[in-house]
Amino acid sequence: MAQSRSASPVVAPEAVLPFTVSQKAARSGIQKWLSSRWFAPNGLKKLAQQEGIQGVYLPFWTYDCNTVSHYTGERGTHYYVTETYTETNSEGKTETKTRQVQRTRWRSHSGRVDHFFDDILIPGSQSVNTQRLEALEPWDLSKLMPYDASYLSGFKAQRYQVNLKQGFELAKGKMEEPIRFEIRRDIGGDEQRIHSVSTSYSAITFKHLLLPVWISAYRFNNKQYQVMVNAQTGEVLGDRPYSVWKISATVLAVLTTISIILGIRNLNRPSPNLPLPAPTAPPASPAPSQPLQPDEAFRQAINTAGNAALLTQSAQTVQDWQQIATEWERAIALLRAVPPAHPNYSTAQQKVGEYQRNLDYARQQAQNLAQ
Repeated sequence: MAQSRSASPVVAPEAVLPFTVSQKAARSGIQKWLSSRWFAPNGLKKLAQQEGIQGVYLPFWTYDCNTVSHYTGERGTHYYVTETYTETNSEGKTETKTRQVQRTRWRSHSGRVDHFFDDILIPGSQSVNTQRLEALEPWDLSKLMPYDASYLSGFKAQRYQVNLKQGFELAKGKMEEPIRFEIRRDIGGDEQRIHSVSTSYSAITFKHLLLPVWISAYRFNNKQYQVMVNAQTGEVLGDRPYSVWKISATVLAVLTTISIILGIRNLNRPSPNLPLPAPTAPPASPAPSQPLQPDEAFRQAINTAGNAALLTQSAQTVQDWQQIATEWERAIALLRAVPPAHPNYSTAQQKVGEYQRNLDYARQQAQNLAQ
């Protein structure tokens, strides 16, 4: 990593990642990408008119730094108490029962976590969609070469529009979630609350890089769509049209399938006009409950969410983000199994909203990568 230095009005590129995907291979990749789009109009690959393709070196920053984060929060430890309650049985009689109820004992906790961040990559361009540039990752930065103007021959090179200071502020945003993850792990216990975090940054170093991208466009039904190709890996991302008819047909097929399933279930139900056979003898004991107990559902939801947060730190592919989305869906379903009478109900409802935002983010990341 480059040594720390003062920012000048214009920071010269320090390294460049050479083009390894040829223009011909990029065009072929775009055609293959067009033919593999779900819900695409018929004939998209055949009728799309690909326009010019241009190799461009786009500006990026990478940052290394040490962080020291002092925090205050609370550690929650679960314990259980026996609670007596009454309920009305199927015969209309009141029964007194007992159950184990989870409680959480909260204790104040404060501490410090250290973390070293290496090569936090930040796009330096504002003229290209930032999310799409991030979706083009990963880049193998071990293949970087010292900057030499000869690498730019035959290609365009864009000057950075996000300056060094602005880039580091964006890098801080990328560091925030890993830091909070480390804090939760440091707090320990069954649950954690973070009240405040104060982070200092030291040993900050940076590089100004030029990374290779093929940028092209194609026209379909008199509308233009942009496509980008990672010129190191061949990854293709871009805009695409959707077929309203194909989407409608799929929705109709799903609804039809659901209707068939519901119809089969209704056929298997006893007719309400027929009396149910009387039991020959009362059951010796209540049947065991199959669903998870609320305490266990809540505990599993927290563990599942922790796993989703951990997977987020290394997610790079569509499959990674789909797996993360599945984990958030499972955590939300478990939290919704916590009944209103449960002491953790309000916490569960609060976390449902939080996890839903995380689920939406994971789905969006998967969708961006799939385009």
